[in-house]
Amino acid sequence: MVNRSKPENAAVETKQVGKVKSRKQKKMSFAQAQDVYLRLKQEKEEEKQRERAEREKRNEAIAATNKSRKKMNQALAKRNKKGQPNLNAQMDVLLEKIQKRVDKGKKEEK
Repeated sequence: MVNRSKPENAAVETKQVGKVKSRKQKKMSFAQAQDVYLRLKQEKEEEKQRERAEREKRNEAIAATNKSRKKMNQALAKRNKKGQPNLNAQMDVLLEKIQKRVDKGKKEEK
């Protein structure tokens, strides 16, 4: 009977070892899942930051365009005492447009 108890104890010990391995595997799978979750969370945050930066850049460009349009419209709306358009202001607007085109052309050449 003593011989029988040894194999039974050995079987019990192997079962316990098997449980320990499964626990380790569960911990490893949890750590892997946590790593995947953190990586995905970081990627989403980076994407949000990228979109936020693009939106701010786009809004700044729109604001600059609106500012220049407003300035141009104010210059073109100027009138003299008799109600005639102020041609000097119109010439200034045309000069600014030409200068912008020239500057743009120089930037493209470089």
